[in-house]
Amino acid sequence: MPPLLATLAAAMLAGSLGTFAWLLLAGPGGSRRRTVTNLRRGLEADAPAAPAGRRGRVGHAVRRLT
Repeated sequence: MPPLLATLAAAMLAGSLGTFAWLLLAGPGGSRRRTVTNLRRGLEADAPAAPAGRRGRVGHAVRRLT
């Protein structure tokens, strides 16, 4: 298969898989906003909890200034 054709086939496959995953996450009748919210919740559940009293770099800088 010529390289251009192989690249095109790979791009088409990746696009269809991405669309399928998007629809799967949205669920039946789901909206884009709900999909993004579900993704965010999943990421938050996977992320380790921040230590108490720390709100990240920006929050820490603001707390120090006030």
